[in-house]
Amino acid sequence: VSYTFKGGNDGDGDFMIEPYSGIIRTNRKLDRENIADYNLKAFAVDRGVPPLKAEVSIHITVQDINDNAPVFDKDEFSIDVEENSEVGSVVAHIVATDPDEG
Repeated sequence: VSYTFKGGNDGDGDFMIEPYSGIIRTNRKLDRENIADYNLKAFAVDRGVPPLKAEVSIHITVQDINDNAPVFDKDEFSIDVEENSEVGSVVAHIVATDPDEG
């Protein structure tokens, strides 16, 4: 049996399939923040006459790692607070985002 990706459907070159083992490998480092999921199609073809083939859908999910630090929406905050403000007064609401999950 030999294996191929259907019509070059290899995740834009991110994956390759070994033709005689069916092992799927990455061709480069994957980044979940760019592409989180891949939907591939692979063929298996036997050596019979005539050759017979089977097709399978493959869904790959890239698991996230904590590779991005949070980022504030500003580099610096300047806050004025009135003297004698009540205890518990809101003085600011700062926001940071993180493209990683969790």
